[in-house]
Amino acid sequence: MEPNGDSERVMLNGGKHVMLSYNWNSQTIVSQIYQILKDEHIPIWFDIQGDMKQNIYESMADGIENAAVVCCFLTPDYQKSENCKLELQYAKKRGKRIIPCMLGDKSWKPSSWLGLITSGDQYINFRDQSSENIHLKTKQLIDRIKEESSTVQPVDEPSYLFELIKLDYKRNNCIEQIMNPTKSFSVEHSYINLAIVEIKEQQETEKKLRKAQYNDAIIGTFEQIYGMKTVIDVKDIFNKCKEQTKNVLVLGRAGIGKSIFCQYIAYKWATGAMWLQYDLLILFPLRSLNESRYPPLLPGMNYSLIDLVKKEYFGHDLSENDDKLLREQFDKSKILWLLDGYDEIVQNVPEHLRYLFEQLLKTPYHIVTSRPYLNTLSYTVQLEITGFTDDNIVEYVKQFFDQTDDILHDETTTSQKLLSFLKLNPSIWGIAHIPISLELICSIWSDTDWSETKTLTITALYDYITEWLCRRYLIKQNTDIQMTKEDVYIDCQKELVFLETLAFRGMENNTIILRKELLQKVLKETEYSSKNYARLLNIGILKSINDKSFGNQIEVQKDHYFIHLSFQEHFAARYLIKALNGPGRQAAIDFINTHKYSQRFQLVFTFTSGLLLQSDHESSTDSFWDAVLGEPLDLVGLRQVQLIMSCMEETTPNSNSQLRRHAELMYIITDAIIIALSMKYITIYNQLLQSMERSISLVNDSTIQDTLIKLLENGESNTTKSVLSLIAQLSLSNPSPQLIQLLLLQLSNTEWHTRQIVCEAFEKMGAKAATNDVINKLVYAVNDENASVRINACCALGKMGKNTATDTVTSRLIAALEDENEYVRRRVCEALGEIGEQAAINKLLSAVEDKSGDVRWRACEALGKMGEKAAIDTVLNKLIIALGDQNVNVRKKAREALGKMGEKATINIIMNRLVVAVGDQDANIRRSACIALGEVGEKTATNDVIHRLLSALQDENGDVRKNACKALGRMHEKAVDDDVISGLVTALQDENDNVRWYACQVLRGMGEKAPINEIIDGLVSVLRHKDWSIRQNACKALGEIGEKAATHTVIAGLVAAIGDEYGNVQETACKVLGEMGDKVATVEVINGLIIALGNTWSDVRENAWEALRKMGEKIIIDDVINRLLVALGDEKYNVRSTACRALGQIGKTVSTNNVIGGLLNALGDTNPYVRRTACETLGHMGEKAATNDVTNRLICILKDENIDNRCRACEALGQMGGKAATNDVLTGLVTAIEDENWNVSMSACNAFEKMGEKAATDIVISALVTALGNKMNHVRRKACEALGKIGEKILTDEMINGLVAALWDKDTSVRESACQVFERIGDKAATNEVINGLINARRGVFGCSAADEALEKIFLSFSALTQLSSDTVSKLAENMKQGYLGDLRTIPPDQFMKVFLHTKNTMWLPVVTISALLQGNAVTVTNSTIVIYGRQEPIQITVLDEILLKELTNAFNHQKEELQLSLKLFMRSRAVSTKFKYFLHWVRVWVRVRGKRMLVKEGFIYKFMQSNGKHNHLIKPEEIEVRHFREALKERVINETTPISKIYDEEMVKAHFLPETLASVPVVSNINSALNRTRRKRTPVLLTCSSFDIPDSRFVSVYI
Repeated sequence: MEPNGDSERVMLNGGKHVMLSYNWNSQTIVSQIYQILKDEHIPIWFDIQGDMKQNIYESMADGIENAAVVCCFLTPDYQKSENCKLELQYAKKRGKRIIPCMLGDKSWKPSSWLGLITSGDQYINFRDQSSENIHLKTKQLIDRIKEESSTVQPVDEPSYLFELIKLDYKRNNCIEQIMNPTKSFSVEHSYINLAIVEIKEQQETEKKLRKAQYNDAIIGTFEQIYGMKTVIDVKDIFNKCKEQTKNVLVLGRAGIGKSIFCQYIAYKWATGAMWLQYDLLILFPLRSLNESRYPPLLPGMNYSLIDLVKKEYFGHDLSENDDKLLREQFDKSKILWLLDGYDEIVQNVPEHLRYLFEQLLKTPYHIVTSRPYLNTLSYTVQLEITGFTDDNIVEYVKQFFDQTDDILHDETTTSQKLLSFLKLNPSIWGIAHIPISLELICSIWSDTDWSETKTLTITALYDYITEWLCRRYLIKQNTDIQMTKEDVYIDCQKELVFLETLAFRGMENNTIILRKELLQKVLKETEYSSKNYARLLNIGILKSINDKSFGNQIEVQKDHYFIHLSFQEHFAARYLIKALNGPGRQAAIDFINTHKYSQRFQLVFTFTSGLLLQSDHESSTDSFWDAVLGEPLDLVGLRQVQLIMSCMEETTPNSNSQLRRHAELMYIITDAIIIALSMKYITIYNQLLQSMERSISLVNDSTIQDTLIKLLENGESNTTKSVLSLIAQLSLSNPSPQLIQLLLLQLSNTEWHTRQIVCEAFEKMGAKAATNDVINKLVYAVNDENASVRINACCALGKMGKNTATDTVTSRLIAALEDENEYVRRRVCEALGEIGEQAAINKLLSAVEDKSGDVRWRACEALGKMGEKAAIDTVLNKLIIALGDQNVNVRKKAREALGKMGEKATINIIMNRLVVAVGDQDANIRRSACIALGEVGEKTATNDVIHRLLSALQDENGDVRKNACKALGRMHEKAVDDDVISGLVTALQDENDNVRWYACQVLRGMGEKAPINEIIDGLVSVLRHKDWSIRQNACKALGEIGEKAATHTVIAGLVAAIGDEYGNVQETACKVLGEMGDKVATVEVINGLIIALGNTWSDVRENAWEALRKMGEKIIIDDVINRLLVALGDEKYNVRSTACRALGQIGKTVSTNNVIGGLLNALGDTNPYVRRTACETLGHMGEKAATNDVTNRLICILKDENIDNRCRACEALGQMGGKAATNDVLTGLVTAIEDENWNVSMSACNAFEKMGEKAATDIVISALVTALGNKMNHVRRKACEALGKIGEKILTDEMINGLVAALWDKDTSVRESACQVFERIGDKAATNEVINGLINARRGVFGCSAADEALEKIFLSFSALTQLSSDTVSKLAENMKQGYLGDLRTIPPDQFMKVFLHTKNTMWLPVVTISALLQGNAVTVTNSTIVIYGRQEPIQITVLDEILLKELTNAFNHQKEELQLSLKLFMRSRAVSTKFKYFLHWVRVWVRVRGKRMLVKEGFIYKFMQSNGKHNHLIKPEEIEVRHFREALKERVINETTPISKIYDEEMVKAHFLPETLASVPVVSNINSALNRTRRKRTPVLLTCSSFDIPDSRFVSVYI
């Protein structure tokens, strides 16, 4: 590009030419101006392309560098152009004179970066593009060029070469998708901070994995492997470098995002967002160090670092001047190097580039990225990128689908479905933390056709990810990947076989840390060459572990683990499939039988089920399911059902017909659902529910829906509620019409709770249930008498979205916005936002002014969802005003809503409206406008905005003035000018307290940015203000201004503030004086601080003492102490008490005999307040003050006539701890427990608690036990706590008995304290009385947690449990049955069984079986071996006693029978219709015997009433069943001593009643009295006479 030449051209000072800077869209008019300037002999540099498109280097090097003037032609496109921005910013940096010329729309004004550069400059108006105006304005431009050509000098050295590198980083701001390289996302928007963890922590975690005894203790979700991580912000990684050089090694396995990490850092540096201390940042992919790019030089010559920069960033030969400039800048600049991919080059550095490679690693400031293996670097600071955090995942998924909106029509729903799927599948959620995996997951998900309600199975997902990782691996091997999946797997067969075998052997050995010994075995087994092993790691599935920072370089000699346990499980399942199809079939079946109930292996079998369905081997599938369903059977049952559900979920999305046993397996699942719905154990229901929630496809199977339908048709109230509750929690994406109809019937239920659950169910179903009938019913429910029903009805309509967008629905919802219930109005707003009807806009505008902030922000959100169709003036005005709402959520949602309304709500339009609103007649609008301007902050802090806010400081309304202050404060440096400071200083004298307070706050924030005398004077005057908070903020503001505020006037004001009546002011004044240091160490300041040492506020004392210490040599501690000791003799008691506190403050750090001696004397002061202060002060000094003289004097104070002093003496002795626990002290405190004042008693108990075991004497324990009977509950509670502290070391029967009594205390807090004590004591107090007391206490303790924790601690003690009585064990079993003791998850799964086997007490059997059910364990019996599958490793118990083994087995079977009772009843009712039920259920033969009707059933003949000639009244069959039941019940009551309630339960199980018969069966409470009377009649009666004869034979002679 050449400037125009002309022998008569105008000479310019400061440069060769005038540069025209413009955007190519303005080329026509700029070309006209160029021609006029050229004709006037003005030397012009003009890029015909605009935007420096022809040659950016030339534009910077010549166009700007040699320019005297830069004329910029401003348009919106110019402001958006990155090139124009670089050009003009560089011109500004180089001190070039800039003349702005305005083009385009009259309403547009430059803002952002362009507004900052051109603000204050007078622009030339070229907006009128007529030829006449162009000539006229160009003449003005020429005059400006000539007039001002010598006024500006350059300010910065040339740096355009560095600026060009920055521009390169700014342009390289996109991240390509792996699966679709044509799609890319902005690095700014798509990059999410990676979690970075210190490598030392990572290595420590890996060591723990090695040492763990059981694998399940360290089971490998992502979070558990990296659970103990310290997340470091990217910009803070150099903070770990303690030396001047900043060298950091960042490790990360394949696909974790190392290259994106480097790209992000470069982009952020280029945009000025971080690390501005570096003049230049060079991002260099180390793989570029190859011979083709850097060929060998002549012998003796080497490439230099500057050669590398020239090669990578300029790509052409620089001019001689520019080469010299680059070298000069390079040599004196602080340069940060980003060296990416050390592992890719370290073994392949060409010999002639080795010197350059070494030079790169010697640079003082650099970051090196590498995979963990092949790393030979030893850096002090090593970090590892571990992947996304949980929040990152949510954000990434939303951004992924938001940025593909040209393909997807419902991005929000798609992302929500995927997030739900991820969270319901912990294993997938784990690998989603790896960026490459999450992108693959999102890509796969986006290819799924949701119109057919398909679900991505975990098997298909992992298979797909494995395929793509293999493809990427093959690319790196320079292999063509245009091939099928089968061919990809064939090419990677050796690697996959090795990974499968390694995974399975690791699972067999129950380890996720794969030892090098195991690795060697698998290498031999699979015949995989170790030569290729390092390459195999590039697949990115296996990770090696380094023991040291400088690790072993031989990969096959390291321990490894799969990047996530789920990958190990997936590859183990692939191995298992091949084994089932080959010679290892029996070994595979044995493996399944051994591990099928272990949670550790559940995902392996889940993957196996999915992979089997993809294969063609039916025999293998049958073998797998035979093993799952066959022996050994689970005696509890739940774990097997969960396994079946997990496996079936992998088959359901495909064709059900492919799995021949589908019907059989579904019946097992439905049976479990029926049982769970009928049980009183909520934990069992929840466990099954969790499995169903994870089985998204399974729950939509017709078999399950049919079961739910039958249960609803059953009609029993409790069952109906349970079923409805279940439906409301399941993801039924394809509900059957019959199910929907049954739900609609329940919307008319008389119980509001049932109607509410139905609405919740429809909400969960969403659009899939949006039939006309459903919508009409829900619309009706919007007016329900119950608010909860109305709320959920609105939610349901909202979830159905646009499917409900009818006039009727909209009008009903609009009317509901007037509902008196705030929660209803909230949900209505949400529903209207989802439906998106314009008819609702006006009503939503009213809701924006609702009295409830939660309603207001939801109204704003609803308007935002309507987008541009809601972008009308009334809406925009309302939302703009809402930007100033008092509620932060309203402001946030208003901003978001405006952002969705397109061009009608640009930032300029919003700002203009807000500026106008500051002058509105309505004070509320003015106030909101000020708040909104503050929310926008410095981004839009133009002169107009600032001046309008300054005018608002004079507003008549105090709220407006206050918020104008706040807004100016949020504009930071842009608001720091003389006018603003003057206005704020004036506001310091405002009549409104809030205005003054905020003005002070804003001036504080400015600090040293505006240290002018005017501010200081204003703040000093405010130090005398009547409002304490304003005085405090004035102190803080003066402190933040710093040493410049240390004037005599300020010091005097702060000294006066030390004596303020408010502690907050005093504290701040002391702190500020301390920060000013010895510069303010005047006599007045020191005296004031010494007085403050005795302040009643501890914070004031501490700040005063710190201030004195900071004043250095000018403060002599001994002099201060002597002055205070003298003050102890002052005639004024308040001076003496102040001196006590001051001495105490000094005594915390400087313990002298003089201090303690002075305080000791104060204990004998005549004034009670001084004695009290001395007690408090000595107590604060703690053990330092625990001398014999002090404790003896405190013992005397225990008898002080003043109650407060007696309390303080107790507290002081307690604070001195065990050091003060002498016999005399303990005796004195025992006496204090018996004090007539309960506060003293409580303080004495508290002292004993602090002394702990040192106070464990018989006399103390007896006193505390006695105190448990004190009439004041506070004393009793403190006595409990004291006994608990003592009991941690010493426990006596007296203590236990006292605490047991406390468990029955009438006061809840006392019972809770007693429970907490027993929880700390644990098994040491495991007696029958304690357990009974805890069971009682848990019914009245808040949340029952303390009692439950205490019981669980006791349950952990085997020896304690073996000592319990049968009665106590029976009570435990009963409480477990009632669900009172929770799920007992902290108790070892074999604990109760071991107790039973040890004691042989059959009363433990119900505890054994119920606990197994509650814990969700599986129990199997094979020969004499019992295996318990809990949460950790399976536990094997050998039982040689056949009787005990049989009793255990029978107990579990009996529990199963009880659980299956409801199932049997349901199966009977389901099998036949009500009309023919009796004929199918009973086998009957009617006969006539001697003229009488009889029924023959099961071998018995039942007689019926004779015919009376008119009617034949037959006894109903159900009456016969009830009669038999009552007779059996009566017989057992007479002959047994078993409790009647237990007999009743057992007979109910045996009876197998039909549902209609159950209605005739009397409940136990109704027949209990009659049965008791029957039992008493058969019981021998005790004699009632007082005299009777004793036979002589009964006499025994006793000799004394």
